[in-house]
Amino acid sequence: MSESPIAHEYDRVLQDCAQEFPLGVLGHSYLFENASGAMFPKHNPLDFPFKFIEVHAKEDPGHSLAIKRTIRHIENDLSDEEQARMIAFANKSGDYLLKVLDSLS
Repeated sequence: MSESPIAHEYDRVLQDCAQEFPLGVLGHSYLFENASGAMFPKHNPLDFPFKFIEVHAKEDPGHSLAIKRTIRHIENDLSDEEQARMIAFANKSGDYLLKVLDSLS
């Protein structure tokens, strides 16, 4: 991954969002913690990246609950524009992850 141009670009996009619109990272995390917490336990162990999958299978369900609590706590204070930006960034981040995974094959 350290030599993947798309992974570097994805990291830059995440870092830029963290600086410019931190709520976008919350949208990103909401998407990924929920998806990986649901997906990883259903997969058979792999040689690589088994440790990554194992850690996420164990940790993400708890992270998912924490992020859902955070969202519920702040959602009434979010404007429609902020909500739309969070969703848009979650979609953009998901697209990048798919590109990163595709670049590995």
